[in-house]
Amino acid sequence: IMTNNSDQEYKKITSIPKKTVVMVSVSIIGVCVVILSSLFYGGIDQNTPVQFLAQKIPLPVAIIGGAPWVWSSELIASQEAVRRSYERPGLLQSGVRIDFSTPDGQKRWNVVKKATLDKLIEDKVIIKMANDAGITVSQEAADQEISRRIKESDSEKTVGEYEKEIFDRYGWSLETMRDRVVIPELYTKRLYEQFAQDKNEHGEKEKEAQKIRALIKTSEDFETIAKEYSEGSTAEEGGRLGWLRQQDMIKEVAEVAMNQEVGVVSDIIESPLGYHIIFVHAQRGDEEKSVEMSQIIIRKKLFGQWIEQKMQGMRIFLPQRQYYWDEGEQKVTFSGQEMQSFEMRLRKSEDATLFGL
Repeated sequence: IMTNNSDQEYKKITSIPKKTVVMVSVSIIGVCVVILSSLFYGGIDQNTPVQFLAQKIPLPVAIIGGAPWVWSSELIASQEAVRRSYERPGLLQSGVRIDFSTPDGQKRWNVVKKATLDKLIEDKVIIKMANDAGITVSQEAADQEISRRIKESDSEKTVGEYEKEIFDRYGWSLETMRDRVVIPELYTKRLYEQFAQDKNEHGEKEKEAQKIRALIKTSEDFETIAKEYSEGSTAEEGGRLGWLRQQDMIKEVAEVAMNQEVGVVSDIIESPLGYHIIFVHAQRGDEEKSVEMSQIIIRKKLFGQWIEQKMQGMRIFLPQRQYYWDEGEQKVTFSGQEMQSFEMRLRKSEDATLFGL
C-alpha cells in the first residue's frame, strides 16, 4: 500500500506542467535579483557575498541615455584592480602607506571607488561620441599600441615581463588591459584629435585672434590691447609673463619665442590651449636662453569642456543610494554631506595627487 501511495505522489510531482516549473523558477530568480539589488543599491556592496553576486549577476550602476550602461560586474572588477594597484608591495616599499582598513582609509577608498565609476561613465560616453563621429578602434590597433608602450618603457623588456608587471599591479591579463584601458584611451585620443581640428568648434576664436592681431598692427599698443582682450591670467598686467625658458612654455609657443626678434609682435600661434600673440621684450643667456615676454591668448574650448557640454544632453541615472549624478558639474557626487566634505578636504590635501584628484 505504501509503495502504491509513493508512486502516486511521484506521479503528482512529475505531472506538474513544465510551464509552472519555469514560472516558479523565474519567480525565485526574480526574488533573488530583487534582494541582491536592494542590498547592492542600498550601499552594502562592501559585503563580500553581495559583491561576489553582483559580479556574477550584473546590475546597472549607471544608466546612460543614448550610450551603453555601466554594469556592476565591470565596476567591481575595475575597483578591485585599482585597489590592488594601491596596495601592491612595491608601493609600500617605496614608503607610501595606503591603509584602507582604518575608518579614515575606508572613506578614502569610497572616494577612489566613486572616481572609478566617474571614469567608466566618461569612457562609455566618449566611445559613444567617437562612434557617432565615425571613429572606431580595433583590437589590432590596441595590440599595436601595447607593443609600442612596451618598447618605450624598456627596449629590453619582453612581452611576458610586461604582462607579469600588469598582472602584479592590477591582476589583469594583457587582453583585459587592452579592453579596459587601452581601447578607451585610443578612443579618447582619436576623438580629441578630431575635436582639435574641428573648425566649427574653434573657428570663431581664430577669427577673434585675427581681429586682435590686425588691431595691434594699427595701434601698436600691445599692453593696452592685452588688458582689454586677452583671456590669460596676466591680462590685467598687460599680458606680462616675465622671464621664461623654453621648458617653461608649451611647445608651439616656445618654438616661436626662442627665435622671435626683440620688439616685434609675432603672428598668431595656434596651440591646444588656443591662439597666442606674443611680444618679446628682451633675451638673455647663451647656453640656456630665456626671454622676457608678454602674451595675448584667446582660449579654445577645452576638450574636457566640450565633453561636459555633450554630456549635458544625456540623461544619466545612478541607482546606488550613496551617489547621485550632478547635472551641473557633470560628475558622480556623494549623496551624504559627510563624504562630500571629506572628499573636498582630501582634494585640498597633499594626498590629492596620490589619489588621482
